[in-house]
Amino acid sequence: FNEDGRLSISDAIAFLLLGFSDPVDQRLDRNSDGKYDLNDIIALVNDIWNGTCSEVAVYATLLASTPGDVLVEKVDGLSVEQIEYIETILKKLDLTPEQEAAFRIALYGQPGKASLPKAFALSQNAPNPFNPATTISYSVPEGAAAAVDMKVYDIRGQLVRTLVNESKEAGSYTVFWDGTDESGRKVSNGVYFYRMRAGKFVQTRKMVLLK
Repeated sequence: FNEDGRLSISDAIAFLLLGFSDPVDQRLDRNSDGKYDLNDIIALVNDIWNGTCSEVAVYATLLASTPGDVLVEKVDGLSVEQIEYIETILKKLDLTPEQEAAFRIALYGQPGKASLPKAFALSQNAPNPFNPATTISYSVPEGAAAAVDMKVYDIRGQLVRTLVNESKEAGSYTVFWDGTDESGRKVSNGVYFYRMRAGKFVQTRKMVLLK
């Protein structure tokens, strides 16, 4: 969609930003129903992930050849206003966990992760300080599937939000926190702690929300 010759999550970001700046652009009408709405966004995202996204670039037609073979990388240069707009749209979409994680990486980046984790690990959130949202990466080592529990606490030790509470197979994962509590209300500026428990592994890290 952004005519850079690569199929990537940045195409979906470019599509959303065009909808933000020029919602009457004809390229936004993916399903040819004469208007731009959430259905057009869903159509583009599904085409990208299914390997059926054909775009006419300046010199050629680009086609994804492998379903799900999508380049995921951080999109630089986004303003706070643009990120907040994209966050608003993402909340309205029924994304798969893989799609949602890809958008978080595009918006906020992610620390490098090993393909075969050798031990439980909890990474520092990124960005930190953050506004309006941040990502947290963690690992479950090979041969050690475990019940993973990750919670966010305020500086008084009170529970703010449960981010993970389920059994996980070995692998590397990324979750995001949008700065809201269990009721979906935005929390105030300040220091917060996130704690991961998995079997005997327990680790806590600090993060800062700045608005």
